[in-house]
Amino acid sequence: MSAQAPNGCLHPSQANGRPSQDDHDYLLRLKTVLGTTTSSPNSFDCHSDIKTFAVCAGSAVIVARVDAHLNIAQQIFRARPNARPVNETPSFYNPSTPPVTTLRNRLASSFKDGGYDENVAESPAASQITKRTREATCISLSSEGTLLAVGERGKTPRILIFPATTDPTSECPLSVLTDHSFGVRSLAFSPDSRWLCSLGDLHDGFLYLWSINEKSGAGNLHASNKCQNANAIGWVGRQLISFGTRHVKVWRLGSIPPASPSKIRSEKESRIEKISVSPGPKTFYGRNCLLGPLINAVFTCLAAISDDKAILCTERGDVCLLVLDESDRAQRLDRVAQVAFSVSCVVIEKESGFVWVAGRNGRLQALSLHALSSKVSSDSPCSSAASTSRSGLPSETKPSILAMGMVQGRIVTVDSDHIIELRDIKNHDDGDTTLVHMKSIRQPAHESSVLGASILSQPNAYDSEFFTWSTNGIALFWTLSGICKGRIKIALDQSISHNVDDGNELKILRAASFGDFYISGDKEGVLRHINCRGENISTIKAHSGDINDVAIHSGASGIVLVVSCGRDRTLQLFQKAGEKLLLLQTILDHVASVNNVIFLNESSLLSSSSDRTICVRTMAFRAGQSVAFFPTRVIALKASPMTLSALPDHPNTIVFSTMDRQIHKYDVHLGRFTHSLKASDSAGGESVTLSFLSAQNIKIGDSQVRLLLGVSSTDRSIRIYNYDTGSILAKEHGQTVVSSIALVQKTGESGHTSTLVISTGLDGTVMIWDLIVRSSYLSDTGEATNRRENIDPWKSPASVRPLRRILSKSEISGFQRFLDNDGDSPTSARSKSPSQLCKKTPRFSMANSAKLAIIPHSAEHSLSSSSMANSSRRKIPRDRSPTSPSPISNVASKYKRCSLDGHRSKNNSDLNEFNTLAEQICMSLRALRKQLTSSTESVRWHTAEELERELNVTLRVLSEKTKRTQPINEIISGDLLDEYLARMIDERLALKVKSERTVNVSEGGPNAAEVLAKSGGEG
Repeated sequence: MSAQAPNGCLHPSQANGRPSQDDHDYLLRLKTVLGTTTSSPNSFDCHSDIKTFAVCAGSAVIVARVDAHLNIAQQIFRARPNARPVNETPSFYNPSTPPVTTLRNRLASSFKDGGYDENVAESPAASQITKRTREATCISLSSEGTLLAVGERGKTPRILIFPATTDPTSECPLSVLTDHSFGVRSLAFSPDSRWLCSLGDLHDGFLYLWSINEKSGAGNLHASNKCQNANAIGWVGRQLISFGTRHVKVWRLGSIPPASPSKIRSEKESRIEKISVSPGPKTFYGRNCLLGPLINAVFTCLAAISDDKAILCTERGDVCLLVLDESDRAQRLDRVAQVAFSVSCVVIEKESGFVWVAGRNGRLQALSLHALSSKVSSDSPCSSAASTSRSGLPSETKPSILAMGMVQGRIVTVDSDHIIELRDIKNHDDGDTTLVHMKSIRQPAHESSVLGASILSQPNAYDSEFFTWSTNGIALFWTLSGICKGRIKIALDQSISHNVDDGNELKILRAASFGDFYISGDKEGVLRHINCRGENISTIKAHSGDINDVAIHSGASGIVLVVSCGRDRTLQLFQKAGEKLLLLQTILDHVASVNNVIFLNESSLLSSSSDRTICVRTMAFRAGQSVAFFPTRVIALKASPMTLSALPDHPNTIVFSTMDRQIHKYDVHLGRFTHSLKASDSAGGESVTLSFLSAQNIKIGDSQVRLLLGVSSTDRSIRIYNYDTGSILAKEHGQTVVSSIALVQKTGESGHTSTLVISTGLDGTVMIWDLIVRSSYLSDTGEATNRRENIDPWKSPASVRPLRRILSKSEISGFQRFLDNDGDSPTSARSKSPSQLCKKTPRFSMANSAKLAIIPHSAEHSLSSSSMANSSRRKIPRDRSPTSPSPISNVASKYKRCSLDGHRSKNNSDLNEFNTLAEQICMSLRALRKQLTSSTESVRWHTAEELERELNVTLRVLSEKTKRTQPINEIISGDLLDEYLARMIDERLALKVKSERTVNVSEGGPNAAEVLAKSGGEG
């Protein structure tokens, strides 16, 4: 939307109810609204003097100004769900913060026609306004056209008061009134524009009178009262008339309570006086009209003749005259005429003296105003006035007229097909009045829910930029300025087996690239081939249920393929051969409803299903140009996919949304997910479900920008995301329920390129938005810069895969050779378990205590001296109970134990290290001895010499160590002595054997010397 505030709005960022959009790159501004949601005279208003009429269009209101040539200029008024007004108006009945003194029980509800009701239940607390788009149900224009009041439906609705500005779109309300609880049914400005009256819905049941400041538009609740069975309200001079089902009531400003019996007055006078001094609104007093023979009538419309007369009409065709007498406050209602159809709207043309009534089947009839004003009431049906009337439309079946008004002598009508029509009136000399149809102007619109919009390439048969289709089989072709260029009607066959209420509907409509032909699918599973003029060429029963989607593919080889998917879990592949569709293949790959189907990469077909899968198929050919698709990959998902889309320049990447409120990007060629994103706002709001998603390319300057267009079914908004970063760029609320969205770019004659977004709604409206890119975010080279580079939901650290670099066996072997050459060997990542586990004894076991007791004398002396020194520094207090230990003595003893434990732990740790090292050496020696015994290899002499020297030195040090130990360690020295003696014996025996061999050699021959040398070497 535009960042500039309209007249009366000084702070656009606060008026929008969110941070200013200066921080965003893209802005959405509503440009044109096609169609209307007006369904009663309450949602239509007209002023002949200012050549203006207003209609409702979803959540927006269109104020149209008509010139002398019947040209219509639109002005759109709308407010976001969180819009903040210029004038803050605190709510009396629905305060956002409950006051100290409870005012929630409505004081005005205690009165009913001046009486007091003691049994009044307190209304439930008001809930917070949900941030969803609400439909506008009623509107009212002030007499001079300076103010516009809009009422919403739903729980805790709003009454929005807008200023009359010259801007094409106004989004900043002057005041927001939120005192109603369950919808606003009707609104009416007084003739002097000082008062605004609002009527609540059936579940609300209250009538409020607001005092309005004409300059600032601020509203203040002035009076209120209950009002049941009323459908609409209207002003007749200074009196307000409420009418509905068996109900006509006159409410007067500043009236006093009606006279009541003195007995009742005396019982409740004190209570009334107490309540009247409360800070709440005053009581709005009214008086019912005597209906007489109209006791069962339903009054539908009202038109004021003067300040004391008005015309009332009923559903049965009764035309009644209401006369008010301000002097004695009397009121009278008389039936003065009757027409042959149900009347829904009435308008008075004072210049020509006619009263126009319209209603069912498009009937429009003129009655003489003079005859109605001078007619005497009668209990029987009156036909004299009807006999002089002139019917403006033939009696054939037509759409019912729902609302009607007069604009400078022209009649404006809104019918049940949502068509707005303006017609001139021509007066003949004889007084006959007819309608001139040649000068009428019809504003085309869809008669039912609009399901989608599609862009057309230029040129095409209708010279249009896009087309829309609705459930009743109507397709309209539009230009970007909102002009309807054509219309086609698609036949819908009704099944005999189905009920009448559950009729056939159009589900999907696809067009070829240049609109040469169209393919439609309906609820009965019928596929139709339609030419550009809307003529049905061929019809095929393709599915047994709803057809959900259709895709058309025109390949480079000239083959045109059509694929349809349906609720019956099948896909049907057709080939267009001339004017026929030939069935090539029936695909049964899914086990649930198939929702979307698209062609990808000229040779792939993708389909998504409610069974939480996306199936990828590849095209195959055979002789005779026969084509078939075979599945190559199935993408399994955690949630069912909602929609499926792809970019034209990225043929291998698809984008889809799922029911768990995620947006995923998947690379079909690589077969893996590339990115995932939670569909939420940039401010960290609640995530939403995207029911529709489309990937588009737009050109900004010299660069291409990729966008994601989405429709949220959660908050009923349209959203635009950045395709690459996943950040949200814009969000707006249009229709009450958005069905689809499309994007188109057009270059004008001046060379300026405009980007437009088209949204369709189930309320029958089509909205065209301007997508504006702020120039401050374009660099000097024309490339679009993204200020959210630091916040990238697609590439956040949490979503990126962790880095991995695992060495291969060949790489490890290269490092192994390098370590071998360097003289070291690599240690395995996981060392082998030792052959024997070292047993660790408890620290405070008996064996350890015995060993710790045997310590050197010097260590024992140092321990005793230090402990005595520490204990001598502690003094024990005298005044302590003998039963409880002294805290100082506890501290001293604790300190003493800590010091002893410190020395013990030090010696114990040294001893444990020595024992552990000795055990390791012993195990190593055993392993060495075992290796020498079993190995056949020779030992190097310098290694054996070094080992022998180290063993001798270690043995000598160990002998000296054991001589200073206590007798308990004599066992260790005895073992060493036995080992030393055994070694000496072995050496003596070796010398003896050597000497004997020497003797034998001397006695032997010449070969004995060689034998001796060998034996010596082995020894």
